[in-house]
Amino acid sequence: MTTLRQPSQRRLRNTNNRQRKKLHLGDYKQLRGDVSIRFKQVLESAAFEAWLSDWIEWVESNHLYVACFGGAQPFAATDGMLIGEKSLTQEQLDAAVAWLKARPEVAEVTQAALRDATYDEFKSVE
Repeated sequence: MTTLRQPSQRRLRNTNNRQRKKLHLGDYKQLRGDVSIRFKQVLESAAFEAWLSDWIEWVESNHLYVACFGGAQPFAATDGMLIGEKSLTQEQLDAAVAWLKARPEVAEVTQAALRDATYDEFKSVE
């Protein structure tokens, strides 16, 4: 997988509003939050799908988007990213982590600092 290189500060100064929007730079930069979840016990497919359905319902009700949650069965852990409609805020990420921690299936939730959604590649939270 190739990673995008973020343009230099000099190039950023020389771009106009349309170019910054197209390249997701400056005031158009979009942030995401990476989240890692470990379950109290291994979840079979039906239990994981029920949890995932509840998670996606909560995310959509808060005008957010998720990606990469899943993995191999049976599910002991999963990780993914959370993205906002414009840019994810720390408050939105904290609310999502609080919701996850309140779930009876979840043993531990780890979050990474907000990252650039366009130019930083996804890595599991450690």
